[in-house]
Amino acid sequence: MSIYLYQFLTGLSSGLLYFLTAAGMAIIVSGLNVINFGQGAFCMFGTLLCYSVYEATGSFFLGVAAAVVVAGVLGGYVTEAMLRPIYKRPPLFQLLLTMGVGYLLQDFFLFAWGNRMISASVPEILNFRVNLLGLPFPFYYIFLIIISLIICAVMLFVFKKTKIGMIFRAIITNRDMVDCMGINVKKMNSLMFIVGISLTALAGALNLPITGTQTAAESPVLFTAMAVLIIGGIGEIKGAFIGALIVGMCTSFGAMFFSQYYSLIPSLLMVLVLLIKPEGLCGKKTNAG
Repeated sequence: MSIYLYQFLTGLSSGLLYFLTAAGMAIIVSGLNVINFGQGAFCMFGTLLCYSVYEATGSFFLGVAAAVVVAGVLGGYVTEAMLRPIYKRPPLFQLLLTMGVGYLLQDFFLFAWGNRMISASVPEILNFRVNLLGLPFPFYYIFLIIISLIICAVMLFVFKKTKIGMIFRAIITNRDMVDCMGINVKKMNSLMFIVGISLTALAGALNLPITGTQTAAESPVLFTAMAVLIIGGIGEIKGAFIGALIVGMCTSFGAMFFSQYYSLIPSLLMVLVLLIKPEGLCGKKTNAG
Protein backbone atom coordinates (compact mmCIF):
# COMPACT_ATOMS: atom_id res chain seq x y z
CA MET A 1 0.00 0.00 0.00
CA SER A 2 2.82 2.40 0.78
CA ILE A 3 4.28 1.96 -2.72
CA TYR A 4 0.92 2.65 -4.37
CA LEU A 5 0.41 5.71 -2.17
CA TYR A 6 3.93 6.86 -3.11
CA GLN A 7 3.09 6.57 -6.82
CA PHE A 8 -0.26 8.29 -6.28
CA LEU A 9 1.29 11.32 -4.61
CA THR A 10 4.06 11.46 -7.20
CA GLY A 11 1.50 11.35 -10.00
CA LEU A 12 -0.62 13.98 -8.26
CA SER A 13 2.31 16.38 -7.91
CA SER A 14 3.36 15.84 -11.54
CA GLY A 15 -0.21 16.25 -12.75
CA LEU A 16 -0.65 19.52 -10.89
CA LEU A 17 2.55 20.89 -12.44
CA TYR A 18 1.21 19.87 -15.85
CA PHE A 19 -1.98 21.71 -14.93
CA LEU A 20 -0.17 24.98 -14.23
CA THR A 21 1.37 24.90 -17.71
CA ALA A 22 -1.79 23.66 -19.44
CA ALA A 23 -3.97 26.19 -17.58
CA GLY A 24 -1.67 28.96 -18.79
CA MET A 25 -2.13 27.71 -22.35
CA ALA A 26 -5.90 27.34 -21.85
CA ILE A 27 -6.24 30.94 -20.66
CA ILE A 28 -4.33 32.19 -23.71
CA VAL A 29 -6.28 29.95 -26.12
CA SER A 30 -9.69 30.91 -24.72
CA GLY A 31 -8.86 34.60 -24.38
CA LEU A 32 -6.81 35.29 -27.51
CA ASN A 33 -7.96 32.39 -29.73
CA VAL A 34 -4.39 31.34 -30.43
CA ILE A 35 -2.32 28.37 -29.31
CA ASN A 36 0.96 29.70 -27.93
CA PHE A 37 3.63 27.42 -29.37
CA GLY A 38 6.23 29.36 -27.39
CA GLN A 39 4.75 28.19 -24.09
CA GLY A 40 7.39 25.50 -23.62
CA ALA A 41 10.17 28.08 -24.01
CA PHE A 42 8.60 30.29 -21.35
CA CYS A 43 8.43 27.28 -19.03
CA MET A 44 12.13 26.66 -19.62
CA PHE A 45 12.80 30.36 -19.05
CA GLY A 46 11.16 30.05 -15.63
CA THR A 47 13.42 27.11 -14.80
CA LEU A 48 16.60 28.86 -15.94
CA LEU A 49 15.82 32.18 -14.28
CA CYS A 50 14.93 30.46 -11.01
CA TYR A 51 18.23 28.57 -11.22
CA SER A 52 20.30 31.75 -11.75
CA VAL A 53 18.64 33.68 -8.92
CA TYR A 54 18.82 30.62 -6.63
CA GLU A 55 22.55 30.23 -7.34
CA ALA A 56 23.23 33.95 -6.85
CA THR A 57 21.20 34.53 -3.68
CA GLY A 58 20.77 31.08 -2.14
CA SER A 59 17.01 31.68 -1.97
CA PHE A 60 14.87 29.27 -3.97
CA PHE A 61 11.67 31.20 -3.24
CA LEU A 62 13.23 34.43 -4.48
CA GLY A 63 14.15 32.55 -7.65
CA VAL A 64 10.56 31.37 -8.09
CA ALA A 65 9.24 34.91 -7.58
CA ALA A 66 11.77 36.34 -10.06
CA ALA A 67 10.83 33.72 -12.65
CA VAL A 68 7.12 34.54 -12.37
CA VAL A 69 7.59 38.32 -12.49
CA VAL A 70 10.22 38.50 -15.23
CA ALA A 71 8.45 35.97 -17.44
CA GLY A 72 5.20 37.87 -16.94
CA VAL A 73 6.86 41.14 -17.96
CA LEU A 74 8.34 39.46 -21.03
CA GLY A 75 4.94 38.01 -21.85
CA GLY A 76 3.45 41.50 -21.57
CA TYR A 77 6.03 42.83 -24.01
CA VAL A 78 5.34 40.01 -26.48
CA THR A 79 1.59 40.59 -26.47
CA GLU A 80 1.79 44.41 -26.61
CA ALA A 81 4.62 44.81 -29.13
CA MET A 82 4.14 41.71 -31.28
CA LEU A 83 0.71 40.13 -30.92
CA ARG A 84 -1.45 43.26 -30.71
CA PRO A 85 -0.56 44.54 -34.22
CA ILE A 86 -1.78 41.26 -35.75
CA TYR A 87 -4.90 40.62 -33.66
CA LYS A 88 -7.14 41.09 -36.72
CA ARG A 89 -5.00 38.89 -38.94
CA PRO A 90 -5.84 35.19 -39.42
CA PRO A 91 -4.88 32.97 -36.43
CA LEU A 92 -2.05 31.45 -38.46
CA PHE A 93 -0.09 34.72 -38.16
CA GLN A 94 -0.30 34.62 -34.35
CA LEU A 95 0.57 30.93 -34.26
CA LEU A 96 3.70 31.47 -36.37
CA LEU A 97 4.69 34.48 -34.29
CA THR A 98 4.51 32.56 -31.00
CA MET A 99 6.46 29.72 -32.58
CA GLY A 100 9.13 32.20 -33.70
CA VAL A 101 9.32 33.71 -30.21
CA GLY A 102 9.83 30.20 -28.82
CA TYR A 103 12.74 29.50 -31.19
CA LEU A 104 14.25 32.92 -30.42
CA LEU A 105 14.14 32.23 -26.69
CA GLN A 106 15.65 28.78 -27.24
CA ASP A 107 18.66 30.33 -28.99
CA PHE A 108 18.94 32.93 -26.23
CA PHE A 109 19.05 30.18 -23.61
CA LEU A 110 21.98 28.54 -25.40
CA PHE A 111 23.79 31.87 -25.60
CA ALA A 112 23.17 32.87 -21.96
CA TRP A 113 23.43 29.54 -20.14
CA GLY A 114 25.45 27.43 -22.58
CA ASN A 115 24.79 23.92 -23.79
CA ARG A 116 24.40 22.05 -20.52
CA MET A 117 22.03 20.41 -18.11
CA ILE A 118 20.58 22.82 -15.54
CA SER A 119 19.46 21.46 -12.18
CA ALA A 120 19.51 22.41 -8.52
CA SER A 121 19.01 20.78 -5.15
CA VAL A 122 15.78 21.02 -3.18
CA PRO A 123 15.95 24.03 -0.79
CA GLU A 124 17.10 22.99 2.65
CA ILE A 125 13.87 24.01 4.36
CA LEU A 126 11.96 21.54 2.15
CA ASN A 127 14.64 18.88 1.83
CA PHE A 128 13.40 16.18 4.19
CA ARG A 129 11.20 13.09 4.07
CA VAL A 130 8.00 12.15 5.83
CA ASN A 131 6.95 8.67 6.88
CA LEU A 132 4.35 7.30 4.47
CA LEU A 133 3.08 3.97 5.84
CA GLY A 134 6.67 3.03 6.63
CA LEU A 135 8.08 4.43 3.35
CA PRO A 136 10.04 7.72 3.38
CA PHE A 137 8.47 10.23 0.96
CA PRO A 138 10.10 13.52 -0.14
CA PHE A 139 8.27 16.46 1.42
CA TYR A 140 8.99 18.61 -1.65
CA TYR A 141 6.36 16.67 -3.62
CA ILE A 142 3.82 17.37 -0.88
CA PHE A 143 4.81 21.03 -1.03
CA LEU A 144 4.15 21.02 -4.79
CA ILE A 145 0.71 19.51 -4.24
CA ILE A 146 -0.19 22.09 -1.58
CA ILE A 147 1.04 25.14 -3.51
CA SER A 148 -0.58 23.94 -6.76
CA LEU A 149 -3.94 23.33 -5.08
CA ILE A 150 -3.78 26.79 -3.50
CA ILE A 151 -3.18 28.33 -6.93
CA CYS A 152 -6.08 26.29 -8.36
CA ALA A 153 -8.36 27.58 -5.59
CA VAL A 154 -7.24 31.19 -6.17
CA MET A 155 -7.84 30.85 -9.93
CA LEU A 156 -11.31 29.40 -9.31
CA PHE A 157 -12.17 32.23 -6.92
CA VAL A 158 -10.93 34.94 -9.30
CA PHE A 159 -12.78 33.53 -12.32
CA LYS A 160 -16.04 32.84 -10.47
CA LYS A 161 -16.30 35.51 -7.78
CA THR A 162 -14.53 38.70 -8.95
CA LYS A 163 -15.32 41.41 -11.46
CA ILE A 164 -12.17 40.82 -13.49
CA GLY A 165 -13.02 37.11 -13.63
CA MET A 166 -16.50 38.00 -14.90
CA ILE A 167 -14.92 40.13 -17.64
CA PHE A 168 -12.58 37.27 -18.56
CA ARG A 169 -15.52 34.89 -18.88
CA ALA A 170 -17.48 37.43 -20.91
CA ILE A 171 -14.55 37.92 -23.32
CA ILE A 172 -14.26 34.16 -23.77
CA THR A 173 -17.99 33.96 -24.52
CA ASN A 174 -18.45 37.07 -26.72
CA ARG A 175 -15.56 39.51 -27.07
CA ASP A 176 -17.46 41.80 -29.47
CA MET A 177 -20.22 42.35 -26.93
CA VAL A 178 -17.67 43.16 -24.22
CA ASP A 179 -15.93 45.62 -26.55
CA CYS A 180 -19.25 47.38 -27.21
CA MET A 181 -19.67 47.84 -23.44
CA GLY A 182 -16.59 50.09 -23.37
CA ILE A 183 -14.20 47.57 -21.83
CA ASN A 184 -10.69 47.59 -23.31
CA VAL A 185 -10.60 44.04 -24.64
CA LYS A 186 -7.05 44.41 -25.97
CA LYS A 187 -5.75 45.29 -22.51
CA MET A 188 -7.63 42.36 -21.02
CA ASN A 189 -6.13 40.11 -23.69
CA SER A 190 -2.68 41.30 -22.66
CA LEU A 191 -3.49 40.56 -19.01
CA MET A 192 -4.67 37.07 -19.95
CA PHE A 193 -1.43 36.44 -21.84
CA ILE A 194 0.65 37.66 -18.88
CA VAL A 195 -1.24 35.42 -16.45
CA GLY A 196 -0.87 32.43 -18.77
CA ILE A 197 2.88 32.98 -19.17
CA SER A 198 3.38 33.55 -15.43
CA LEU A 199 1.64 30.27 -14.57
CA THR A 200 3.86 28.42 -17.03
CA ALA A 201 7.02 30.05 -15.66
CA LEU A 202 5.92 29.12 -12.13
CA ALA A 203 5.59 25.48 -13.19
CA GLY A 204 9.08 25.61 -14.73
CA ALA A 205 10.58 27.16 -11.59
CA LEU A 206 8.97 24.61 -9.28
CA ASN A 207 10.21 21.82 -11.53
CA LEU A 208 13.86 22.93 -11.19
CA PRO A 209 14.75 20.60 -8.25
CA ILE A 210 12.91 17.65 -9.84
CA THR A 211 14.10 17.27 -13.43
CA GLY A 212 15.77 20.59 -14.28
CA THR A 213 16.16 21.30 -18.00
CA GLN A 214 18.56 20.84 -20.89
CA THR A 215 19.23 24.15 -22.63
CA ALA A 216 19.97 22.55 -26.02
CA ALA A 217 16.84 20.40 -26.09
CA GLU A 218 13.33 21.47 -26.92
CA SER A 219 11.18 21.59 -23.84
CA PRO A 220 9.07 18.41 -23.45
CA VAL A 221 6.63 20.49 -21.42
CA LEU A 222 4.98 21.88 -24.56
CA PHE A 223 4.04 18.44 -25.88
CA THR A 224 2.77 17.23 -22.50
CA ALA A 225 0.76 20.45 -22.02
CA MET A 226 -0.69 20.08 -25.52
CA ALA A 227 -1.68 16.48 -24.73
CA VAL A 228 -3.34 17.67 -21.52
CA LEU A 229 -5.23 20.41 -23.41
CA ILE A 230 -6.49 18.00 -26.05
CA ILE A 231 -7.51 15.40 -23.47
CA GLY A 232 -9.41 17.95 -21.36
CA GLY A 233 -10.68 20.12 -24.23
CA ILE A 234 -8.96 23.05 -25.92
CA GLY A 235 -9.42 26.25 -23.92
CA GLU A 236 -11.18 24.52 -20.99
CA ILE A 237 -9.49 25.22 -17.65
CA LYS A 238 -11.57 22.57 -15.87
CA GLY A 239 -10.65 20.17 -18.65
CA ALA A 240 -6.97 21.08 -18.25
CA PHE A 241 -7.22 20.17 -14.56
CA ILE A 242 -8.87 16.82 -15.24
CA GLY A 243 -6.56 16.04 -18.17
CA ALA A 244 -3.45 16.93 -16.15
CA LEU A 245 -4.46 14.63 -13.31
CA ILE A 246 -5.17 11.78 -15.74
CA VAL A 247 -1.81 12.21 -17.48
CA GLY A 248 0.06 12.57 -14.18
CA MET A 249 -1.50 9.49 -12.61
CA CYS A 250 -1.25 7.29 -15.69
CA THR A 251 2.36 8.30 -16.24
CA SER A 252 3.28 7.66 -12.61
CA PHE A 253 1.70 4.22 -12.42
CA GLY A 254 2.82 3.49 -15.98
CA ALA A 255 6.43 4.05 -14.89
CA MET A 256 5.81 1.48 -12.17
CA PHE A 257 4.37 -1.24 -14.42
CA PHE A 258 5.72 -0.36 -17.89
CA SER A 259 9.00 1.38 -17.18
CA GLN A 260 10.26 1.09 -20.76
CA TYR A 261 7.17 2.56 -22.40
CA TYR A 262 5.67 4.98 -19.87
CA SER A 263 6.85 8.04 -21.84
CA LEU A 264 4.36 7.06 -24.57
CA ILE A 265 1.39 7.30 -22.21
CA PRO A 266 0.50 11.00 -22.85
CA SER A 267 0.48 10.32 -26.60
CA LEU A 268 -1.63 7.19 -26.25
CA LEU A 269 -4.13 8.96 -23.98
CA MET A 270 -4.38 11.86 -26.42
CA VAL A 271 -5.02 9.56 -29.38
CA LEU A 272 -7.59 7.56 -27.39
CA VAL A 273 -9.53 10.69 -26.44
CA LEU A 274 -9.41 12.02 -30.01
CA LEU A 275 -10.90 8.75 -31.26
CA ILE A 276 -13.66 8.59 -28.65
CA LYS A 277 -14.44 12.27 -27.94
CA PRO A 278 -12.55 14.56 -30.36
CA GLU A 279 -13.63 17.76 -28.57
CA GLY A 280 -12.01 16.56 -25.33
CA LEU A 281 -13.46 15.33 -22.06
CA CYS A 282 -14.85 18.76 -21.11
CA GLY A 283 -14.93 20.33 -24.56
CA LYS A 284 -18.10 21.40 -26.32
CA LYS A 285 -19.12 20.15 -29.73
CA THR A 286 -19.05 22.68 -32.53
CA ASN A 287 -20.93 22.58 -35.79
CA ALA A 288 -18.63 22.15 -38.73
CA GLY A 289 -19.20 24.58 -41.55
